[in-house]
Amino acid sequence: MSRSIYDPLDGNDADTAFDDLRPVPALTTALGQRSIIVEPSMLLFLAERVEPDPDGSFHRQLCNIIEQSKNDEQTKASLAAANAISILVKAESQFIGADLRGIKVSGADLRGGQFDSADLQDADLSIVNLAISPANQELAMARRDNTIELCNIFTAETRIILTGHEGQVHRIAYSLNGTQIATASADTTVRIWSTVSGATLHVLSGHFQTVQGVAFSPTDSQAASCGDDRIVQI
Repeated sequence: MSRSIYDPLDGNDADTAFDDLRPVPALTTALGQRSIIVEPSMLLFLAERVEPDPDGSFHRQLCNIIEQSKNDEQTKASLAAANAISILVKAESQFIGADLRGIKVSGADLRGGQFDSADLQDADLSIVNLAISPANQELAMARRDNTIELCNIFTAETRIILTGHEGQVHRIAYSLNGTQIATASADTTVRIWSTVSGATLHVLSGHFQTVQGVAFSPTDSQAASCGDDRIVQI
């Protein structure tokens, strides 16, 4: 996927150099395939190829994708824009005073971004859902690609990515001892995860529609869930 997003010239054109970028007409399509936020190596690879000059080809293309998201309601356009702005933030590009009104970058990783005085009115910066661990040390964030990211609250470093749901995650709940997480999803299941290893401990089925809520009992021995099917399961 990284090659479809960024590809150097072959050097046959005498008017160009190897360090130049070949414009990728389908860049929006490539970035709209899936979230690269959960692929740190790919995100870093692309960020390292963003030119320091804001007028550089790749930098400009990424900015254009973000701009296009203002008027494009398609999910792929929003995903492409979220990937684009995440790449630029990782590359330490500045958005100081930028006009970002109405951009749709739900699920983007904006940690460490420089947005002083930027206009973010009506921008969609949402994360589907989040929860803080009982010890207030860790944040669990559900993202648009159906994964859950566990990161350190103080350093913002990602520790584990939980993958397995096939639908949007609507609710996250920590157990009281902090060793497990329960997630409720549009795929009609509840998953219980280990916060230590990231492994799926249990997949709880029984709902017929989207599961909207989940919570642990005071002893962490049971979990209760509710969904659009008006069923409560314990």
